[in-house]
Amino acid sequence: MIPSYQENLTIEQIKEDVLQQVNDLRYGKDNLPQGDLNKASSIHENNQERLEITVSQRKNLYLKGFVGSTLENNQWQDLTKASYNGEHEGMLKWLKKKKFSSTYQYNLYQKLSKNDDQKQNVTINNVAANKKYLYTPYSINQSDVTSSNIQKDLNLQSIALFGSKSYSYQETSSTSPSELMVGSDWLNNPNASQKEYLDTESIYRSFVYENYQTVDKGLEKTISQLFDQDDFENTGIYSVCQHIRDTMTSYLKYNDQISDKNSLKDFLNQKTAGNDVLFSTVAVEAFRYYDIPARYVEGYYLKSDAIDDEGNATLTSKDGHAWVEVYFDGMGWLPIDVTPGYYYDVYTLMNMVATPRGEQSDTNIEKGHQDSQSVDDGQNGGMINDLIDHVGNLGMMSLGVLTIVCVVIFIIWILLELLRLILNIGVKYIYHHASSKNKTKYLYSLMEMYLKSYGIDYQLGLDSIEVDETLEKMDLIHQGDFLRVNSLFEKCFYGEIELEEFELNIIIHFIVLLYQNQKGLKWYNKLKRRYTILSGKDIYLKLIRRNEGD
Repeated sequence: MIPSYQENLTIEQIKEDVLQQVNDLRYGKDNLPQGDLNKASSIHENNQERLEITVSQRKNLYLKGFVGSTLENNQWQDLTKASYNGEHEGMLKWLKKKKFSSTYQYNLYQKLSKNDDQKQNVTINNVAANKKYLYTPYSINQSDVTSSNIQKDLNLQSIALFGSKSYSYQETSSTSPSELMVGSDWLNNPNASQKEYLDTESIYRSFVYENYQTVDKGLEKTISQLFDQDDFENTGIYSVCQHIRDTMTSYLKYNDQISDKNSLKDFLNQKTAGNDVLFSTVAVEAFRYYDIPARYVEGYYLKSDAIDDEGNATLTSKDGHAWVEVYFDGMGWLPIDVTPGYYYDVYTLMNMVATPRGEQSDTNIEKGHQDSQSVDDGQNGGMINDLIDHVGNLGMMSLGVLTIVCVVIFIIWILLELLRLILNIGVKYIYHHASSKNKTKYLYSLMEMYLKSYGIDYQLGLDSIEVDETLEKMDLIHQGDFLRVNSLFEKCFYGEIELEEFELNIIIHFIVLLYQNQKGLKWYNKLKRRYTILSGKDIYLKLIRRNEGD
């Protein structure tokens, strides 16, 4: 047995915490819980401005950000790397060559259906939302998407060091809700270009059905009991959508404001209320229960009545939202809302179906004209604005430097730990194959080093009683422990008698206590202890001190 030191946190936990802090510094932080159900209560926590939006049509828009594929330990996560390997290995690269991506798939479908004539320009200024994501609707124009921004088959993410603040695009969404979507006739009788699209889409569709239909094992029984009703007939996405909405409204409680204690389990057992995060989570599992591919999504919801006469709107934390996206064969991923107050009732939906597309109200915004003369702020106003800009730039530079420093420190720490681990493995091998006398020498040097870290200079055979009393007063050992170990070292070095294995274990136990009880040590002494193995001042001591490893 070699002395070891148990960390309070695993390397993986520390790594995740550091990466999260670095991401917060790089991209900023908003209220969206990023798929963490334990933080569901934070999604509408305040009224801070997040996005400034300019549009040319008045209609509702779901602006997609975070996408969750699998639910594990109350956290929505991406699919594993293994999901993209095997029979699907190279699929994403192949789709890219075919100029096909789920992020703009619906726009491809609309162009082939010749339904992309109602284009509108959308401009987004990210004031204080997470700049990691490019918040976009489902009908974004293909030409506005850069392949480097596409994150697998999930969403669009910024490649800039500190994320993207301002961007524009065109989109061609319908005013009708997604659940009313019906595939075009050409899906069953395609021409050449349409067939090429369908052949490509079929490859991605097989991946979708394989990976986005699995119900969480821990929830499967509860989902079955809640939604599996004898009088329900599954005739497609619309019927399942209405069934899920009706069931959740009847049996589950909704509240926009919930506490941290409102867990998914208690929500499903009707003990506590749930907000859009919990409603959407349950709905994803319900759609999958009925063999409909679905994913969990977070982002911002732009309501048509929030758009002013100039086409401008400001979204706050209150507009942060979670919803479900469902895969429509041939068309792609589209948003479906199950949160009470965010979807049309069944009678309104029936009227939408009965109303021809051309008779629906015009959504274009005719912007007003201001004939007022521009105001000259004068030289002082310009100087103040320059000063404000300068201070803002300094702040961004400082933030950038701080982020880079954090990243560099984290990389150095990882390298030190890896090097230390490799050296520890080597010396443990050397130790276990050494003679009893050499093992004793190794252990003596370890003890000597640890004593020095407490300010005790010790030589074998001198002042052993005084050292024993000092260590006892420091509450590191019991009286006589050091004297016993000291006598074993004297037996080996002065009496030239090799120690038995049980005697070596007595010494090891003492050194472990000396190492783990780090009372009164300064932080730099702890670091010095931990990384002495890397010093390289003396190869013999270096080999000895490797026994300090984890």
